[in-house]
Amino acid sequence: PLPPMLAFAVAAVAMVVAVGVGLAAFAAFALLVLGFPILLVGTLILVFALVPARGTEVTAVARWGVGAGTVLAVALIVALGVLHVLVWSPIAKLPGLTLDEIYAGLAAANETPSPVILIAWGASAVLAALAVVAFAVVPAPALRRGRSRRRLVLLALVTISVTSFSVWVAGFGMGMGIADTFVTDGGDAGVAGRLLMLLGVLVGMGAMLLAAPAAPRQAGANAALTT
Repeated sequence: PLPPMLAFAVAAVAMVVAVGVGLAAFAAFALLVLGFPILLVGTLILVFALVPARGTEVTAVARWGVGAGTVLAVALIVALGVLHVLVWSPIAKLPGLTLDEIYAGLAAANETPSPVILIAWGASAVLAALAVVAFAVVPAPALRRGRSRRRLVLLALVTISVTSFSVWVAGFGMGMGIADTFVTDGGDAGVAGRLLMLLGVLVGMGAMLLAAPAAPRQAGANAALTT
């Protein structure tokens, strides 16, 4: 295995590359649909590969708790994200119009957004959460050998963080449709989207702190200071 600091540096560089690849994928519609799944899966693989499996063995109760908590958190984020994209953000973007008028205008201009991006975002997030559950509870010997409390919690946190922060991806099509139809910018609007992105940043920071290797212990340091 790599030394802890080198492994952390490799993970950080790989994360930057993964984010860059993901953002580059968002340049075209087809790649936009694939960008989020690629980024999410790539990040989970990096966590699994670079965080050692050593550590406290996870009890069955803890494994089921982390798995169920991940699924519930991701399902809630996806539900809020869909409501934000389809209802709250358009109303906040165009405060003088009702939701029916907004959708009527989109339809009249032939700018009704395709649901592909929104479905890809939500489905990828839910599948990733189910993968965390499988890793947590499936009794396969290979998975048992690879399980540790730190690795399991990191996989859960990364899944929640990436899903929550990337809500703007889900709203890309709606934003562009509104911008073209109502001659405004295509940016996200509404409080819910900002709160979800903030949640993603905070959870991601927690994951980074958990992933950071512990400082090497110096057994004789304290003894030397006391002499």
